[in-house]
Order: sequence, then structure tokens, then C-alpha cells
Amino acid sequence: MLTTVRRLALLPVAFLVHQAASADVTYVDRCLSGKVDRPACKSMIENFWRYNEHLENAARAKGLDPSLIKAMAAVESRFKANAVSPKGATGLLQIMPATGTQLGVHPSNLAVPGANAMAGAQYVRDMYFRFRDWKLTIAAYNAGPGAVAKYGNQIPPYPETQSYVTQVLTLYARFKHSEQLHSKASVPVALPPAPAGAPLPQLVNTSVHLVKAVTTAPTAAPQMPTAQLSAPHQRAVAPHQTAVKAPGSHPIKVNRFQQSVTHVGRFQYLQ
Repeated sequence: MLTTVRRLALLPVAFLVHQAASADVTYVDRCLSGKVDRPACKSMIENFWRYNEHLENAARAKGLDPSLIKAMAAVESRFKANAVSPKGATGLLQIMPATGTQLGVHPSNLAVPGANAMAGAQYVRDMYFRFRDWKLTIAAYNAGPGAVAKYGNQIPPYPETQSYVTQVLTLYARFKHSEQLHSKASVPVALPPAPAGAPLPQLVNTSVHLVKAVTTAPTAAPQMPTAQLSAPHQRAVAPHQTAVKAPGSHPIKVNRFQQSVTHVGRFQYLQ
């Protein structure tokens, strides 16, 4: 048990992590909403439109919610296909060369948007079927599954990882909230100008769960999974086909993504 002194000592760190995560999310939100007139923000909007189709296709092919993959790409690379971290993580979803090789993508192809998005979505799927928990899945994507297991299947106490989970969950909620608003609107509103020829985002139905195994034949169109926003800590019963089978495993029950963040404002760039 932590002493009072140690608890007090940890408070500033937790506060700074939360503040940093909030600042990053707010910046991405304002950029994509067209509220910040900076070259970096204009580039982010252009890249969002340019790579949106790759992210959506990869998510659907792997049975994931496109909003989750977009949120992760926003945090990982700000939608830069040529982004390379100091450690060598590359592309939209910042795949490490060794991880890419394990997923069948040669390191030289990690900057290819479609290949990177597909590898990242596969890794998210793999982590979900390992931990069966979305927060742990997101944490494992950042810190590695070994770190999550090391701390007893908890989010590791690394400021970077805790900030990462917060940012992804917050942006996921905002993407999903925007989609719900769009589905209720009679006409789209407040879209930022898309570059010529850029595909429009394909907004998703918000009535089914965040992930399901893809059981259709490769030539069939994958079913669209997604998550419905709910009050904090509220769970929902999945539809009748609740048995989700990971490759080589017994069927498991998938608990729908637990929304643990609140909505701040509204996204306009997907409306």
C-alpha cells in the first residue's frame, strides 16, 4: 500500500500525464476541425483524407471498428505515412520493423499506407484476442504485450503508455460521436476542404460491437463492426452472434468496448 507521502508524490506526475494527453488530443481535434490555420494542421487534414480509405479498409478486413484505427493513426503519426520514430517505428500506425516482419510485411514496405494499415490492424486484433480487453489492447500496442503481462495484465505504469491509452480512447470517442451526429443529420456540415480526388470518409453504423472475427470467405465483403457510445462503465449485450472465435481458440464472449471518457465539444471534420 502506498504511503501518504508517496501518493502525494505521484499526483503531479499523473496530473502532467493527463494534461499532456489532453493538450495533444485538443490539438488534433482543433486541427482536423479546421480551427487552427497552420501548415501542419492543413497537412494533417490532407493526410486524413488521403489515407482514410486505407485505414477503413484495413479495419474492416480485420474485423475492427474503423474509428479505433483512425484514432490510433492520429496519435501514432498524425496521419503521416512517412513518419519514422527515433526507434524505427514507421508509417501511419508506427510499426516496428521486427513486428512488421512477424506480420508478413517487409520493413521496406512499412511506409506503404495500405500495407502499414493492414499490419497495424492485424496487430490490434492479435492483442485483443490475447488480452480480451480494449484498454489492455491499446496499452499493448504502445508498450508491447510483455509489459502488460509483466504488470499483471494491467496498463503499465509508464507515463507514455498511460497518456497513449487516454489519447486513443478520447479520440475514438470523438470520432464515434461525430459519426452518430452525422447519421442523425439531414445533410453533412462543416467538413474541411478535401484535396481534389480524396475519398470521403465512409461513416459507419453505430449499432454493433467494436470487434468480431471475420468468418466470411476472403472474397466476401467483411461485415462492418463498430461500437456504440455509452455512459461510462455501461455495458451492452452483443447481438445474437456473440460467440467470437479467435483463430485456433474456443469461442469467447466479447464485451463491448467500455467507454470511459467524456465527450468534449463535438468533432466537425467528419460531420
